[in-house]
Amino acid sequence: MYQLTVEPFTYPVHRREADARLFREHGRTKTKGPLSVSDLALVSLALTSEAQKPVATAEQLVTRDAAPKIVDGASVFGWNVRERTADTLDAARSNEAAEQAPMIARN
Repeated sequence: MYQLTVEPFTYPVHRREADARLFREHGRTKTKGPLSVSDLALVSLALTSEAQKPVATAEQLVTRDAAPKIVDGASVFGWNVRERTADTLDAARSNEAAEQAPMIARN
């Protein structure tokens, strides 16, 4: 999967579309191996990567960014860490209790 960035938006692009863009704009034919960074740059595409997921406490919630950000010239999906609200903490505790209830009943 590649990313096409047209500020301020970023779009996912599959390999087939990347090959078609290279052919249309630069006459490049399809290759079997991975596309090089220089080929991708010709058509404003970038490989995406994912930053390391942070470790969260029980009171925190970690979500992946919806769109990647350009970091040092690379397209990177980052993470957001936020504190859970009292409602979400209560819901998580209820879910844990509901999951453990059938185990207790079986014993």
